[in-house]
Amino acid sequence: ALVVEDLKAGEFDERALFHLMNLAREDGVYVLFTGRGVPASLDIELRDLLSRLRAVPVVALLPPDDQLFRGLIVKFCADRQLTVDESVVGYLATRLERSSAAARQAVERLDSEALRLGRPVTRALAAELLRDA
Repeated sequence: ALVVEDLKAGEFDERALFHLMNLAREDGVYVLFTGRGVPASLDIELRDLLSRLRAVPVVALLPPDDQLFRGLIVKFCADRQLTVDESVVGYLATRLERSSAAARQAVERLDSEALRLGRPVTRALAAELLRDA
């Protein structure tokens, strides 16, 4: 499989991408495109490339729902061997940006501050960190 990350109009060689897609198709290799929009909506001059991009399946990745977001927080805590009360998870889940990166960063900060202060990870510590952020 091949991955083309952050596909943006005007930031790639259209002919090279067209040939890459053809070679991948001939060799039975999957190509994954990532980006902020639908590939077919890019301003592309090469009509054959535009046609191929219009034919690719598109999947949108939405922000995690409440259950998944709470699960991410719990997982990131477990990865750092942190035991946290549900009140900490609930507090973070309702106040953080709904992204994996935000959850990971918050747990890292909680862990670092708890170690630095010699305190357990509590809802009060989470509130302090979010207030100071």
